[in-house]
Amino acid sequence: MTQLKSLLLLIVVSLALRPAASLSDTVCVNTAATWVSDSPRLIGQFPFYNFLFFCEGELNLGSVNVDACVNNGLACGQPAADEFCQFLGFEACAADLYTTLPAVGPARSMTGEWCVEENRYEDFGYLNRTQLDAVTASVNGTRTPCQRLDSVVCYNSREQLAINNHALHAVAHPPVQAEPEVVTVAAPSPSQAAAGISPIVEIPSSNAVGGRKLLL
Repeated sequence: MTQLKSLLLLIVVSLALRPAASLSDTVCVNTAATWVSDSPRLIGQFPFYNFLFFCEGELNLGSVNVDACVNNGLACGQPAADEFCQFLGFEACAADLYTTLPAVGPARSMTGEWCVEENRYEDFGYLNRTQLDAVTASVNGTRTPCQRLDSVVCYNSREQLAINNHALHAVAHPPVQAEPEVVTVAAPSPSQAAAGISPIVEIPSSNAVGGRKLLL
């Protein structure tokens, strides 16, 4: 774990975290991203990440604090960070690379419920700003606050990137559909019709000679 954090520290030093102003709905104050060298692959030292995304400061969805727990407080920390990263389209949060802080007012879990104070959850569903302010006023100052996510380091591995690229290629280059076989029916001659002979059915066949279709 020390080696992983040292590597990430070097990466962070080489990156300038920038304000997340480009996001239409800002989910954190600062963001940065970087590729990790694929050569050599550091198997056996720490989990290998190909692409890292740093989301730092006041994590939120729709201007609402993100609870540091999921499933009504049953799992906290890493599981909540993983869910947040997956919501953003990444594989998960890098191991132990997240931070939490006390929330101001209620915090919404990535599994939908609201934390209104430590170890207390309510199923409010959607709250508009007036309702959220009312709940915030009712819980602030008198109860132990919930914990919220404040930063995460999300990642995609080389394997996941390969899966994503394969899926995109399949969408961009769908398989060519084979042309349907055409069945033609030759009209019977007057003598065949008089004798009750069925018409000849011509079906395209792979048993072609010189480009000519044989009758089956």
